[in-house]
Amino acid sequence: MAVFLPTLIMKKKIFIVIFYLMSLNLFSQSAVIIGESYIGKPPIYVSIFDEIGSNYMFELSTFDIKEIKDYSRILPITNPQMIYVVGFENNKPIPYKTIIFPNDTLIIKEKENGFEYLGSNRNENMFLYNLEKKGYGLFYGSEMDCKMCLEEHILLRKKQLNLLEKESTDGGFRREYLSIVKDMFNLQYIWGWLKLYNYKFHYSKNEFILNESFLDSLKSFKKYLLLDTTNIKNCYYSSYATTLRTYNRFLAQPDFSQEPTFDEELNSAVKNFDGFYRDLLLTLIIKNGFENNNVTYRHIYDFFELCRTSKYRNYIDIKWKEMRESTNNILNFDFNLLIDRFEKITKKSSYTYIDFWASWCAPCRAEMPNSKKLKEEYKNINFIYISTDENHSSWEKAMKQIGLSETESYLLPKGNDSEIIKKFKITSIPRYMIINKDGKVINQDAPRPSDPKIREIFDELLRK
Repeated sequence: MAVFLPTLIMKKKIFIVIFYLMSLNLFSQSAVIIGESYIGKPPIYVSIFDEIGSNYMFELSTFDIKEIKDYSRILPITNPQMIYVVGFENNKPIPYKTIIFPNDTLIIKEKENGFEYLGSNRNENMFLYNLEKKGYGLFYGSEMDCKMCLEEHILLRKKQLNLLEKESTDGGFRREYLSIVKDMFNLQYIWGWLKLYNYKFHYSKNEFILNESFLDSLKSFKKYLLLDTTNIKNCYYSSYATTLRTYNRFLAQPDFSQEPTFDEELNSAVKNFDGFYRDLLLTLIIKNGFENNNVTYRHIYDFFELCRTSKYRNYIDIKWKEMRESTNNILNFDFNLLIDRFEKITKKSSYTYIDFWASWCAPCRAEMPNSKKLKEEYKNINFIYISTDENHSSWEKAMKQIGLSETESYLLPKGNDSEIIKKFKITSIPRYMIINKDGKVINQDAPRPSDPKIREIFDELLRK
């Protein structure tokens, strides 16, 4: 992973150190990025996104070459990484994409208007920059011109592929670079079709008709979205996420009958996608739902039942906690909603024994073995475990350690501030409650599983 910093004998330079913290580990390979400009010019920025919209932007700092000659500036990466270099042209900030690989050295040389890339793979770095300069980047027509945007994107894709073929032959592009860029072109192509679909739906229902052939073609483009997941996270990120979510909205309501609802988007994601793609879609939809106050505890519960990508689980966990603390617009998880949520379970038997506990509560966890024995003895009684944990991860970890199944274990969204806690004055745990199949509370302070009296109560209830 040794890197060579070329000797610079030009005027004063601007150098950059980028530490991409989200992907940093001690055994990463590294790339070197050097920014070269004159002091007094507007700063150059380098921006890195991720697929759920987080943005990491760094300004190039001004140094005298003599002061930093012993420093190395590295970007610790293990895979190709898309970066945006943002400079000023005619006093306007302009972002340009480029892709950097592990062990590359990229020199960003600022010019009067724009950049020039130097370094170990100059031809690759200059390709996307020249693409934008030639007007072959993503086509942005006005909404009123969008009737022609499909034709524009078909022509654009041909120009992009022709230019890529020519310059890759002349410039010796790496195979992986070619694959990444072609996938980017495909995403832009799909977006052209989706833009026309959105235009038809939102702006001009009576002006033209999208026939079945168009819709069938759009449905067939799903294969272009099932890309390498590492490249989605490192190279396509936000543009991929936008295209994926818009495509899912199309699948949710392909007949223009109405705009898909929040729940229809979620259902479409579950129906039409699997694994990472489903997890990313659910995360994007829930994230947008937070902004529009659409998210309830039920959505969060379903999300954690389905999503298996730890990054997204942690992200939604944090956002959900922030929303609970900052707004009153999210539906409170009160006792009536609890009964509604558990209705299918409680209808299975005449009575349900509810255990309020928390991962940090030693007496609660000490009762769990007795609770399991009790459950084995009384198979005609439902057992439900409700945690007051503030942290979703702590609850989930404890649930697995104890051996509780996901169908019987639940988490209150507000912990000790939940309506259930207040309504039934649950000031200490463990606390136990018995309800009937209609949700009526039979005993709001029932004995613990280790107390022999609980068997007497169960026996009496079952004799009725």
